[in-house]
Amino acid sequence: MIITWIFNITNVFPPEKNLLNKPLLEERLTPGWFSVAVALAAGVAGALASIKQNRESLIGAVTALALVPAASAAGIAFLSKDPYKGFGELMLLSINVITIILAGAVILCFDDKASRR
Repeated sequence: MIITWIFNITNVFPPEKNLLNKPLLEERLTPGWFSVAVALAAGVAGALASIKQNRESLIGAVTALALVPAASAAGIAFLSKDPYKGFGELMLLSINVITIILAGAVILCFDDKASRR
C-alpha cells in the first residue's frame, strides 16, 4: 500500500497506467474457484505441518499464495481510488482466511480421531 501511495502522489505511474489495469492484478480482482482451492490447500498443508511438527518453508509459501496477493490487491485498489474492487479483495481475503481455518480444523479433527484408535 505504501509503494502504491508513493507512486500515486509522485506520479511515477501516470493515471492511464493505473496498476488496476495490469493483467496479473486484474486476475486477483476477479477470483474464481482456483482461489478457494489454493486456500483449501494452504489450510490442509498448515494442519499437516502442525500434526507432523514440520515447519518447512513450503507451508509458509502456500499460505502466502492464498493471503498476500488478496491483501496486496486490496491495498492497491483502495489507493487507486477504486473502493468497490478493494472491498471485493477484502472479501476474497476473508474467504481465504475462513477456508484455511476450516480446512485446517477438519484435518486436525480427523487426525484426533485417528490417534484415538
